[in-house]
Parts: sequence; C-alpha cells; structure tokens
Amino acid sequence: MANEAPRKRVVIKRPRLAGQLAVGEIADGRVESRGYYEAMAIASVDLSGQEARHPTFEGVRCAEVDLSGTHFAEVALTDVRLERCALVNAEWLEADWHRVEVDGCQAIGFIASEARFQDVTFRECNLRLATFRFSTFKAVRFERCPLGDADFVGADLSGVVFAGCDLSNADLSRTKLDGADLRGSSLDGLRVDAPALRGAVVDPMQAVVLARALGLVVEWGEGTHQGMAGV
Repeated sequence: MANEAPRKRVVIKRPRLAGQLAVGEIADGRVESRGYYEAMAIASVDLSGQEARHPTFEGVRCAEVDLSGTHFAEVALTDVRLERCALVNAEWLEADWHRVEVDGCQAIGFIASEARFQDVTFRECNLRLATFRFSTFKAVRFERCPLGDADFVGADLSGVVFAGCDLSNADLSRTKLDGADLRGSSLDGLRVDAPALRGAVVDPMQAVVLARALGLVVEWGEGTHQGMAGV
C-alpha cells in the first residue's frame, strides 16, 4: 500500500503592521458606522457597548481596549493585532478578518456568526461560550484557548489547528473538519456527527472520546470492556 502523502503545514500570514505606529484616538470615543481607522495604536480605551455598521480597521494595534458588548455589523479587520482586549459578549456578525492576531483576550460569549477568517491566530484567549455559527475559517489557529461550550455549528473548519485547547462540550455539528488538527485538545462532551469528522486529525485517546460521542462501543480486549453510550 502506498504511503499517505504528508500533510502540508499551514502557514498563517501575520499582520502587516508598521514598526512604529502613531498613538491614535477614536474621535469622540465613538466608533462610527462606515468609519475607517488605519495605521494607529489604540491603548487602554473604553469602547464597550457601542454599535456601528461596516466599520473598518486596517493596520491597527489595540492593547487593553474594552470592546465588551459592542455590536459591530460587517466589521472589517485587516492587519490588526488585539492584545489583552475585552470582547466579552461582543457581537460582530458577518465580519471579515484578514491577517489578524488575537492575544490574551477575554472573549467569553463572543459572537462572530457568518464571519470570514483568513490568516488569523487566537492565542491564549478565553472563548468559552463563543459562537462561530456558519463562519468560514482558512489558515486559522487556536492556541491554548478555552473553548468550552463554544458553538461552531455549520462552520467550515477545514485545516484549522486547535493546539492545546479545551473544546469540552463544544458543538461542532454539521461542520467541515477536513484536515483540521485537534490533537492535544480536550474533546470531552464534544458534540459532533460522523460526516463532520471526515478527514479530521486526532490522536488515539481523542479517537476513544469521539467514539463515545458517536455512540460506538470500544472493546479493549478479552476481560476488559468499555461501553460507550451515545450523547
């Protein structure tokens, strides 16, 4: 039998940010609908609870910015870095993310349904209860992120890397996972269907957990038996 071709390592493009960004301010402290914000560094600003349609951020670095409870429809982020920001219960629907890094952000309950993510890294972000329904991910990596009870229903997660994440009780029903790498992440209570798992990369222990999710019975050998009830 011919050996399986090695999987190509996905290279994620980093944000293209100027070496020295000028410190910028959001005029009147309000993000405007169709506002365009470029080539600036924003730090320690409270923008929580604001609403805007079609705002664009390009070449922007945000550090310790409070974006909790914001409602940004069709927001566009290109070459953006979010560091230690708050996105708790923020709702950014139909957003475009292109070359974005999200580091150390608190994003419990963050809603990003029907969004498009390309060349995006989430690193050490608390994304419990986050919603990514029907979103598309291309060249995306989640690294050491709590994703318990997250909702990925109907999302295209092809090729996504989940490295050291907690996906306990996350819902991956009707997703596409071809080439997605789940190795090293917790999958306890994961909700997923068999077609979604086609082409996903898992380690042997995760295979046992997924067998439980699919209602399979694993026989460990004569004298030992582990029954696995369906979820």
